[in-house]
Amino acid sequence: MLKDHTLSKEDIQVNIFWVTDDYSERGVGYQYKDQITIQAIRGINSDIDWSKSMKDNDTQLYNKYNLDGSEIAFIESVIKPI
Repeated sequence: MLKDHTLSKEDIQVNIFWVTDDYSERGVGYQYKDQITIQAIRGINSDIDWSKSMKDNDTQLYNKYNLDGSEIAFIESVIKPI
């Protein structure tokens, strides 16, 4: 996450936070001015099972966004594995 140096103090680090109530129906942690956490993005509200292998995660994302073979081939030609 990006650190917001304007809000952080020496003893407290404040990260990125929600600036609208667009996700407030998801409950605690999604309200206006709540910090955006990794759990909020990758937790139970995610439709991707991030516990899978990197290749499986890629496949889930390709399917989610309905990418065709040429789009997948392009992505895989320019993105280097980590």
